[in-house]
Amino acid sequence: MSDFRKAIKSDFAAIQNLKKEVHSIHVAAEPHFYKDSSELISQEDFEKEIASDQVYIISDLTEGTIYGYAFLRSIQVADNPIIHDQKILYIEDFCIADEYRKQGLGRELMQNIEHIAKEKNYTSIEFNVWAFNSNAIEFYKRNGFSMSRIRMKKDI
Repeated sequence: MSDFRKAIKSDFAAIQNLKKEVHSIHVAAEPHFYKDSSELISQEDFEKEIASDQVYIISDLTEGTIYGYAFLRSIQVADNPIIHDQKILYIEDFCIADEYRKQGLGRELMQNIEHIAKEKNYTSIEFNVWAFNSNAIEFYKRNGFSMSRIRMKKDI
């Protein structure tokens, strides 16, 4: 049985380890963009993030093992001359530990995020995903997301 809750200070080490797991995938795929770093978020920055009430985890209800996390942020667009007013729930970072994937936990975490978005009257949920990350892209498509923009790049 899993539990969805806001992150707390004592979750720092587990989330740091999960961030390292995700980061290593990105470093391997995009070594010219990502640094191979051991500290991906400081304790101080983590505490600022959780103080904003925008970091959630999914964990084992009995043992407390953290399966994954989501760092969220709110983006407001208002009074823009060319874009309709919007309240976007932006997923900064989303992870399910590799050993717990394909068990429905990512879907459960995403459903909880959608519940938050509906409850707080967001107009959409958005995020970026790297083109190399086909597993993530397929996961998001299975969960009802569609591509809305494409970011292009040319190295100089």
